[in-house]
Order: sequence, then C-alpha cells, then structure tokens
Amino acid sequence: MRKINTTVAAIAGETKRPALMDRFRVPHGDGDTELAAKSRSFGTALEELNLLTALAERSLVVTKAGLEQMATDLLHGTASRARRGRSRPGRRLRSGRR
Repeated sequence: MRKINTTVAAIAGETKRPALMDRFRVPHGDGDTELAAKSRSFGTALEELNLLTALAERSLVVTKAGLEQMATDLLHGTASRARRGRSRPGRRLRSGRR
C-alpha cells in the first residue's frame, strides 16, 4: 500500500492535483482490520479516479480485485489467529492476572 501511496503522490505532483492524495493515506495503525478496510478503499479510489492505467505506466500493476483479495486475506488471518488464541503472530493473549 505504501508503493501505491508514493506512486499516487508522484502522479498528484505531476498533474498538479494534490487532492488525489486525500484518498490514499497510509494508515498508521497496525491492525489487520484497519489495513483491510484501507486496502478496499484504495481499490475503490483507484478505479473511481481512473488511476489504474497511470500506475501500470509506472510499472506498478494493481487491480481492485487484487486489493480486495489482500483485504480478505488480512481478515482471514485475523480470524485464524483469534481462533488459536493469538492477537498477532507470536503474541499470546493473557487470560486473567498472573
């Protein structure tokens, strides 16, 4: 997502359309749910603003379907870790005080 952000920033600068960046802010949180939502948002914005071709011209091939799949994978991974009792890879949830 950061590559999309930086590429759109370059396009915004070249075309003198800084408002393009309003829809391509990279989230500062690290939660999978937040990243999944932003991934879907990027896909929708790229399609609505007709930026997919401009990205491809800069050797960054992105599709809305690919971003949707990334969101699904993130959410599936979150659910899978929750079932195993982990909030993030390598971190166990505590139950009660020790």
